[in-house]
Amino acid sequence: MIGRIFRWTALVLFLAIVLAPLLWLLLSSFKSNSEFFSNPLGAPLRWTFVNYVTVLTQAPMLLYLFNSLVVALLSTLFGALIALLASFVFLLEFPLKRLFYLLMVFGLFVPTSAFMIPYFLLVSKLGLYDSDLGIALVYVGIATPTGFLIINTYMRDAIRSELIEASCLDGASLHQSFLRIVAPISMRGVATACVFLVIMSWNELLYALLLSQGDRSRTVQVAISFLVATYAANFPNAFAAMILAMLPIVVIYIFVNKQIVSGLGMAVGMK
Repeated sequence: MIGRIFRWTALVLFLAIVLAPLLWLLLSSFKSNSEFFSNPLGAPLRWTFVNYVTVLTQAPMLLYLFNSLVVALLSTLFGALIALLASFVFLLEFPLKRLFYLLMVFGLFVPTSAFMIPYFLLVSKLGLYDSDLGIALVYVGIATPTGFLIINTYMRDAIRSELIEASCLDGASLHQSFLRIVAPISMRGVATACVFLVIMSWNELLYALLLSQGDRSRTVQVAISFLVATYAANFPNAFAAMILAMLPIVVIYIFVNKQIVSGLGMAVGMK
């Protein structure tokens, strides 16, 4: 009995901590600016959709959402493909395998802000500054270690090296083994990695702000950071934009929440 009370108390407390800021954000997005400052913590006295209309009509929010979608899809596609190929290589035996594995996961422990100047110079020299592709390629470099760790962990649990050796003995090349055996079996791990990569790319702000200049490549997170200044400190407008930016990720989570949970388990080495 005491244990059950403790569990429910901990659960309710956790939900309150997680959901309270989200609920406050949602309620504030339906307030006028004056009401927000006079009644910041209460429910709206007069519900209004003006903030959402303003964000969608006076700012190219749909363009920003499209830019975020393009960047997220490109970075996820390239990042997952690179991580899948690298994970397949580490199923094989080769000299200094342990060292190369440590180099692959080293990116998980380095602050991403440490690469700001190198990434900026590389993207500028390649002529990709202020473009969706330039931002997406940087996200590939940032997110590939995470994708590699997830896919590689799944491969090691699901595929034995003897299976690849047997296919090679039957006359299959490494390319054929990868395409016909390894890739199909690893699709669940790839899907899990893609979920994490999409969320990371969608929510990232630092490099999107550094590598974009105009509307043609500005992502929704960068747009939100400008909204307060653009609308003369009209916070409800910014909150409405935040809610709109959350919706795609919420929809993704609703459909793949089980995949995310299993991916978290694989990321820490659970079977």
